[in-house]
Amino acid sequence: PHDPYMTPRAYWDRYAHEDVDMPCVPELADDAHSRRLFGMCRMDEYRITEAHVRNARHAYYGMVGYLDDRVAGLRRAVETAGLGDNTLWILTADHGDLLGEHGLWYKMHFFEHAVRVPLVLKGPRVPAGRVGASVSLVDLLPTLLDYATDGAPPEPASPLDGRSLLPALKGDRENAGGTVIAEYLAEGAVEPMLMVREGRYKYMDCRGDAAQLYDVVADPNERRNLAGDPEFARVESELRALAAGHWDSAAVKAAVIASQRRRHFAHAALRSGAVHSWDFQPRRDASRQYNRNLAAEIYDTDRRARIPLREPPVPDGGDRRKR
Repeated sequence: PHDPYMTPRAYWDRYAHEDVDMPCVPELADDAHSRRLFGMCRMDEYRITEAHVRNARHAYYGMVGYLDDRVAGLRRAVETAGLGDNTLWILTADHGDLLGEHGLWYKMHFFEHAVRVPLVLKGPRVPAGRVGASVSLVDLLPTLLDYATDGAPPEPASPLDGRSLLPALKGDRENAGGTVIAEYLAEGAVEPMLMVREGRYKYMDCRGDAAQLYDVVADPNERRNLAGDPEFARVESELRALAAGHWDSAAVKAAVIASQRRRHFAHAALRSGAVHSWDFQPRRDASRQYNRNLAAEIYDTDRRARIPLREPPVPDGGDRRKR
């Protein structure tokens, strides 16, 4: 689901409009980045009413219902193909949506509604259960390598970010959690922004902005910024050190600006004189693109593409390419 918040009528009608929940924290958050986002999205130019908010959230739920149906269709196709017992399913997303929480919309912040995403795995050798530890999407690659090799992945050619979640899937919940890092260098950011999640605590770091520290267990709606509170000084110090060790913020900013200058230069050059699109334009050999001739390799491609797999016929002296 994503903005714009629109959904087909059939999915809108699945939910009673009056039952759609409203934001838990509707007021604008009092941190520098939230104020920047509010201004950047020009939210101060419009009067956003309760009806606007409820309509948007209702449509978002409709999109969730639409997605559910599409996933169900995929599952039926896999079962029909006879692959149900040999398929690993992973349901996840790249970001959430604030949907009016903290007075904000879209993503672009490290508040829970934007940064938390579903991660559901189902398939052979995945027992039912719930892991409450914090993990990251960068954990998926080492997890898939581990899963595909049944716990004995080859040594990677270069270091991998993330860690395998296979032990947690097999029941080792004690070592499932770890430090989770999220980076943000897009709309509204004037400096590289970093989130560090360690256990129940979340720390947000951006050079020039006041730090933010939340206990997302005791304070799931992130109303109370604990940064600067003497009671949490040790936690703040440890997470600040992790953030500082992740990258050199000043060097990252300099590299980003240098990259932007190069891309602006290239863009201006491409817009001068005869305009040439930079889009990838692959050459295609139409004679090999369609299964419409008797080439043996085309036949074999067609056979292997069938679901379920169509085994080659036993030669009987005739032309095995005739179908």
